[in-house]
Amino acid sequence: MNEIARWNGMNNLKSIETKYNGYIFRSRLEARWAIYFDYVGIKWEYEIDGFEFPDKTKYIPDFWFPEQKHWAEVKAQEFNESETHKAHNITRWTGKPLIKLIGSPEDKEYSVIEYLGENKGKHVWTTTGNCWIISMFPFRNNYFYYDAGGILPSELCSDILPAIDKSRKFRWEAK
Repeated sequence: MNEIARWNGMNNLKSIETKYNGYIFRSRLEARWAIYFDYVGIKWEYEIDGFEFPDKTKYIPDFWFPEQKHWAEVKAQEFNESETHKAHNITRWTGKPLIKLIGSPEDKEYSVIEYLGENKGKHVWTTTGNCWIISMFPFRNNYFYYDAGGILPSELCSDILPAIDKSRKFRWEAK
């Protein structure tokens, strides 16, 4: 059965709150990622803390991975300017990278934003496009495998494709 997103009349789609594993996620997409993380054995925490930065920007990252010490933000589409600003703030002020999880879990790379520090009075970030969310290889950045040289995650880890399938076919709990 196809999911139909709700329209809020303001030129964007409204998220569907979704219950999974005792949590109420702000969107079904976030819940799909939680299912994926559970299936591949990655420990996660959902919206553990909110931040207000010196520029008065407020932000609650979607996921924290305590073992990997990474943040993650789930979006249906690429980050806009405001979302990028929040991602830059969280990486700068916490010193921890943020993974941009765009769309549903797939057998592909995901971008990581990291704060590099200051250069000539300006703050510098880098965005790489070579992070895969997999459950194998704890010796390679604690389950987040960087710089794979064009190899697909499913070629390295046999539980990727079943995890993707499970996250897409999951039956949601009634509210």
